[in-house]
Amino acid sequence: MLEEMTQLWLLPEVHYFFLALFIQGSFLFYDEVVLHRQRGLPPWERWGHPMDTFFFALPFVSGGVFITLSVLSCLVILKDEWIHHGRINGTEGFCHGALFVLHPVTLYWGYRNLIASHQMLLQASSILLVTLMLTQLIYWNAIRTPEAR
Repeated sequence: MLEEMTQLWLLPEVHYFFLALFIQGSFLFYDEVVLHRQRGLPPWERWGHPMDTFFFALPFVSGGVFITLSVLSCLVILKDEWIHHGRINGTEGFCHGALFVLHPVTLYWGYRNLIASHQMLLQASSILLVTLMLTQLIYWNAIRTPEAR
C-alpha cells in the first residue's frame, strides 16, 4: 500500500488535483472560519452550505456519472449568490468568486484522476468532503445556533 501511494504521488494529475483542492480548501476555510463567523449565517445558509458541499462530494462518490454530477454541482453553488448581493462585504464576495473559479478546476482534476483509475485518491477525497459537510451541519445547526451567539 505504501508503494502504491508513493507511485500515485509521483503522477502530475495527482499534484494538480491536490493543488486545486488545497487552494480551494484555503478559500473555503477562510470563508467558513473567518467571514461566516463574523457575520453569522441565516437559517437558509446554515443548510445551504452543507448542501453545496454534498453536491461537490457527489461526483467523487458516484464516479460513473462524474461529469453530469460536476455540472450539477457547479450550478448548485450559484443558488445563493443573488441573495448575497448587498449582504456580504467585498472580501467575502472576492472569496466566493475565487471559490466559483476553483470549483470546476478541482472537479476537472478529480475527473482526470478518476479516468486514470486512482480510486484510493478519490475515496480519500470523498471521505474528506463528507466530513466537511457533516462538520458544517453540526457546527452551524447544533453548536453555533442563533441562540448560542
